[in-house]
Amino acid sequence: MEKFFKYTIIVLLLSNLKSPICELTGNSGKQRSIEEVIAESTSSWGGSPDLIQKGRSPAEAEKKEFYYHRSNAKASESSISSGSEVKKQTSCSDAAALKGKFEILEIFMDELLKDTKSDEDEGTATVYFDEGNFLTCKFFESPDKKRKSKKCSGEIQSFGTAECWSVKNKYEECACLVYFKYRGGKNSAFKNLKIKEN
Repeated sequence: MEKFFKYTIIVLLLSNLKSPICELTGNSGKQRSIEEVIAESTSSWGGSPDLIQKGRSPAEAEKKEFYYHRSNAKASESSISSGSEVKKQTSCSDAAALKGKFEILEIFMDELLKDTKSDEDEGTATVYFDEGNFLTCKFFESPDKKRKSKKCSGEIQSFGTAECWSVKNKYEECACLVYFKYRGGKNSAFKNLKIKEN
């Protein structure tokens, strides 16, 4: 009887331990890389994307000069029809990266506008980059009283893709973590933000 209780206690203790392998396994049961897990949980400001390849989260970095955004997309019908996982991966990843390049501009500006004190409900916001480039967006007040940007224009030279991963059916749907570098990080971006009333 004593041995039985000891065995039961050991089983209960082991069942409460979280396995690192489980954390790296998606809904499909397929083993996931640590890079994919880190990328999926990364957003907004962080350190260099090189940290992801080293198994570290950009959020842990002391110097945060990179802005991140997760973009979702679908593979093309032709790549899905081909049945080739490689073609689906290429098609979906390219689509997510391209889509993210436009999405990240508005999301970046939305975050700056949210934390900027101004009485303007609509107008034009411009943020300047060190390379001489700039990003300009029109903004308006949404029904929930938040300022939202639209029709952004500008070119970001430091844009890149940190990681892509499958979301559904082996890259029929996927996500990519895209980013760009802003020297000086969030505080510098605020200083270089100019708001103009319409």
